[in-house]
Amino acid sequence: MPTATVTRVAATVLAATLLGLLPAPTGAYADELLTLEEETSSTTDTLAKEVTVTCPRGTWVVAVGGWTTGGGGRALLTRMEPSDDLTSAVVAARPGVPPAGGFSLTAQAMCLRDETPPERVEDTVSGDSIVATCPDEHQAVGYGFAMHRSSGDWRLDELRPGNALVRVRAQASGTRPALAQLTVVGICLPSPELTAFACTREQGPSTPVLYPRTVVLPEPDYGYLGIGGSVTGAGTHLDRFQLKLYGSGEVRASRYLGLSLPLSPAARSGAVAAADEETAESMTGWGSNIGTFYTPGC
Repeated sequence: MPTATVTRVAATVLAATLLGLLPAPTGAYADELLTLEEETSSTTDTLAKEVTVTCPRGTWVVAVGGWTTGGGGRALLTRMEPSDDLTSAVVAARPGVPPAGGFSLTAQAMCLRDETPPERVEDTVSGDSIVATCPDEHQAVGYGFAMHRSSGDWRLDELRPGNALVRVRAQASGTRPALAQLTVVGICLPSPELTAFACTREQGPSTPVLYPRTVVLPEPDYGYLGIGGSVTGAGTHLDRFQLKLYGSGEVRASRYLGLSLPLSPAARSGAVAAADEETAESMTGWGSNIGTFYTPGC
C-alpha cells in the first residue's frame, strides 16, 4: 500500500460541548472530543489503491469519508468502511477499463472520544442492494460499504440512511460480476448519546452533461457526522464523500462512460443523452445532522 500524507484537525472545547457529546473535558484531551483524521495516497497512477486512516488512541470511528481525485470519472470507489473494532477505516478504489487517467485516493475518519465504542452493524448480499439495521434505541450516524470482487462497470450509486436513522442502505448498478457481493455498514450510537439527528437532503438539477456533479449539504448549526448520497442516471456513480468537522459535507457523482473510446465530445454527449432518455436523472446528498431533530419526509 502506498505511503500517505496525514492531516489531523482537532475540535474545540466549545463546539464539542455545544454538541452535547460528552461533558467538557480537562487536561490533555480538552481539544480532542471529536477529530477528523485524513490520509491521501502518495501515488497518482492508474493502479488500484487502498488507504487506511487510524483514529487517535481512546477514540472510535463514528463516520467514514473518502474520494478519488482525477481518473476522468472512471476511478470507482469499491470500499469505504470502518474496521471491525472501530479504531480505523479503509477506503479503496480501482480504475475503470480502460482507465481515463491516473488518480489519487483520500480516506477520512471522524473520531469520537468516549469510554464505550459505538455499535457496528453490517449485512452482505450477492446482489445489488442491501440494508443494515441498528440495534433498538440506536441511530445510524456513520455509513460504509464494500464491493467484493468488483470489476467492469459495477459501481456504487447509493449509500444513505433511512428516514429515522435506524437503517443504512447501499446500492450498486452496472453489471455485477459472478460471485461478487455487496456489504453495507452502519455505525450506531445509542439515541440518548446525542440529542437528536436529522436526515438532511438536497437535490441538484437534471443536468446530465455537467458531471461531475457535487451536492453541498445545507450549512448546519453544529455539523454532520456521516455523509451519504444517491444518484440515478446512465453510467453515474458516487465517488466522493467528504466529511467536514463541524461544517457542511459534500457528495460528488461522476459518470462512468461505458463507451468505446476515443469519442469526440459531441459524439460522447450524444450517446449519453440518448441513454438518459430512458433514465431519470437526480442526485441527493444525505447526512446525520448534529443537534437538530428529524424532519418528516426526509
